Amino acid sequence: MFMTIDRFIAVCFPFKAKQICTPRKAKITVASILFFTLIYTVPQYLYARVVGKNTCVALVIHSKLSTIVSWTGVVLNSFLPFSIILTLNGFIIHTFKQRSAFFERNATDKASASDENKVIFLCLYLHKVKYGLKDYCGCST
Repeated sequence: MFMTIDRFIAVCFPFKAKQICTPRKAKITVASILFFTLIYTVPQYLYARVVGKNTCVALVIHSKLSTIVSWTGVVLNSFLPFSIILTLNGFIIHTFKQRSAFFERNATDKASASDENKVIFLCLYLHKVKYGLKDYCGCST
């Protein structure tokens, strides 16, 4: 999910990406992921029990808290990441199509295109070549 966020920033804000995506922020993100994963999995260890010889059953105790933990797990593991990835990839595709259409319209008038637009087009083109086949049609590059 965080790779999609990083790619969204790189495609939609190519000139701000260096300021937004710094090594320090990457370290903070990794530390946050580890912290929240630890907090999220603690109830699993509290409610899991070994039944029989080697069978582990999660959430043996049925209570209001176990129901909340179960639904929180469903939301955090399924719905939330899927929604974020779907939304950001939609924005990436929209941005790519919008900029591609702009450059197709202005392809004949190269003198009026600024250097910034040329760099954006080059970045989008390289992104399409590198990730396009693998991400959008399941092929390997």
